[in-house]
Amino acid sequence: MGSHHTWSVTALIWVLGCSSSTGATTDGSAMAPYIGGGHSHTCMLAVDGQVACGGSDSLGQASPPAVTLVQLSVGFRHNCGVTSDGSPVCWGENTDNEASPPPAAFRSITAAMGGHSCGIEISGELSCWGRNTFAQASPPAGRFIQVAGGSDHSCAVAEDHTVQCWGSDAAGQYPLPAGSYRQVAVGFDFTCAIEMDNTVVCQGSNTRGQATPIAGEYGQLHAGPVHVCGVKTDGTVACWGDNTEGQSSPPAGSFVQVSAGRNHSCGIRSDGSATCWGLADSYSGLAL
Repeated sequence: MGSHHTWSVTALIWVLGCSSSTGATTDGSAMAPYIGGGHSHTCMLAVDGQVACGGSDSLGQASPPAVTLVQLSVGFRHNCGVTSDGSPVCWGENTDNEASPPPAAFRSITAAMGGHSCGIEISGELSCWGRNTFAQASPPAGRFIQVAGGSDHSCAVAEDHTVQCWGSDAAGQYPLPAGSYRQVAVGFDFTCAIEMDNTVVCQGSNTRGQATPIAGEYGQLHAGPVHVCGVKTDGTVACWGDNTEGQSSPPAGSFVQVSAGRNHSCGIRSDGSATCWGLADSYSGLAL
């Protein structure tokens, strides 16, 4: 089983779908609005726009460029983000051009785990690039507010709060039940989403219980390959699915954001500290 590690990094409260503020703490330390876990690395985005990464750097995934970002997504072995003018920035593995975004202005980008990336352009339209074996990088037309990418499929929440998915459906990972949704999270071959009443629905492969959510009301979700972690509306974290390395055994306490990697998970506590649990090698050396 894995271990827990905490950084005393003061953070502003930041929840997916809400805008974050910027500023500095009274002691001059950086404030971290986001932490994300990949295959075997972890990256954090501070409110001053600086990115710090730790863990494996075999493909440059833990070596962020010297740019200031306003949004960050941590993928399997690559990462993508957006600068203040909407310019896309990606680094890490680029075997399928997943780290080679098109010259467009974006609101946000998700670095998927299947060798592709998808982003929401300023217009609200989707753009994807990288591996497209199962059409996972061929998004539908329309205007969207949030997008998530798995291995062979991707999903997005449209402006009317319906969820649309594309790519492989080999495990029955979509379509989701008819309804209105706030956020979608995509794993290797399963999909989970938060409905407007804050409850969670999942479907697709359930070999490790990854499509059997823990009951409750949630404010934010993130899916790894075979496990999911979410922040409940009371601030506690619940995880389900694969727990081989302790990645689905979160610590107690109040959180504002959580991310699920391959064998580890990370979150930002309400007091601003960044905490990870599971396979420690995936976040070793990370500090701001």
